[in-house]
Amino acid sequence: MAQSVNFDRAVPYYDNTRGFPPGLDAQSAALIAQAADLKDTHTVLEIGIGTGRMALPLSTHVGTVYGADISTGMLGELLAKRTDERVFPTQADAARLPYPANSLDGVLVSHVFHLVADLPGVVAELERVLKPDGVVAHCWSHDGGALYPLRQAWRQTTDHGGTGDRWQIAQTILDDSGWTHRTTQTLDYIRQQTPISVIEKFERRIWSSTWHLTDAEHARGLAAMRAYLAANYDDPTAPIAVENTFHVTIHGLL
Repeated sequence: MAQSVNFDRAVPYYDNTRGFPPGLDAQSAALIAQAADLKDTHTVLEIGIGTGRMALPLSTHVGTVYGADISTGMLGELLAKRTDERVFPTQADAARLPYPANSLDGVLVSHVFHLVADLPGVVAELERVLKPDGVVAHCWSHDGGALYPLRQAWRQTTDHGGTGDRWQIAQTILDDSGWTHRTTQTLDYIRQQTPISVIEKFERRIWSSTWHLTDAEHARGLAAMRAYLAANYDDPTAPIAVENTFHVTIHGLL
């Protein structure tokens, strides 16, 4: 049986490799609250709350943030960072949430839908726990492609185990399930990256899409990336300004 992806192994490096550039945590939280029309009286749940990277700054805009995650290690990091924020996580599968029906004003889902094993079950649970006028804020980021060819070299030579297909399904799951699309808002930002740093993250198996690969598959992907690097970058250690966009899409049941 398929299993949701557990991020216990990513605890030591997660915040340093997934976070926004300095100062953007607060901006992204404000954008989510504004797009979803969340108030300081509202109760919000984040599925896949992880280390609280999104939930902690969002908590300044709402009454309470609950969180569900299957990784005890990630939740431990959240608790170590939490001070007086009203953020209360629990270990739980998003397809079996321990919250009453019609109890939540909003649900935050950030880079999670493609990682769960039972996506229809998760969507059904969101419908159950949300109030009739509640909303889901579905968030993700993508870059403008300045370093995309390096990642494409990897994809063309490795088995992603269907991660690309799962990502495409995740992007439209709420629309396909009959939810109402209310708005999409974005935040643009620049991240300085070197070509060599892209390869190093794949080499260290930072991304969850690399975790299932055999050593031989992993080595084949790295060889393809290094070949592209040698042919196309004079100085692989020179930073490149990569344009990124953070998307916040709001869906409701009504």
